[in-house]
Amino acid sequence: MDGMFEKMAKALSRKQRISVNKAGMKPYKEEFTKNFKESFREGKGESILETLSEHATTGGRVELGFSKKGKKAYLARFHNDGWIPRNQYGGPYKYHPNRVGNEKGLDDSGLPMVPGKHFWEKTNSDASLKEKIRAREIRKYHQILDEKVKGG
Repeated sequence: MDGMFEKMAKALSRKQRISVNKAGMKPYKEEFTKNFKESFREGKGESILETLSEHATTGGRVELGFSKKGKKAYLARFHNDGWIPRNQYGGPYKYHPNRVGNEKGLDDSGLPMVPGKHFWEKTNSDASLKEKIRAREIRKYHQILDEKVKGG
């Protein structure tokens, strides 16, 4: 199915590919926003979410990410991936009070770790979301084909 869909996509102009991909991005962006908000305490993280943006590539793909202009992408990455806290001398703490993950809040190497919330991974692994995206892309693709057939 993917191979056939790729062959059909080659018949589209860049602008049409972008419109198909933007249609598929809408449910992804909604689910991502929901997962992002759930990973923060109530009312927090909104300033980071404001910098979320879509970007069309030269090939017609649409990518979602945090803008450089907002200068908050590094905060979102820390929040998603987690981090090893460092003391004022740059060294790791011997103990971190965050006890999420294993019982002492340590990473695999034995260093204290603040665990990530993994909102990107949660969004990307949602199988029902992939079906919603594909359905929206196909609907938009059919709309474009109908316009081509009618001479629009």
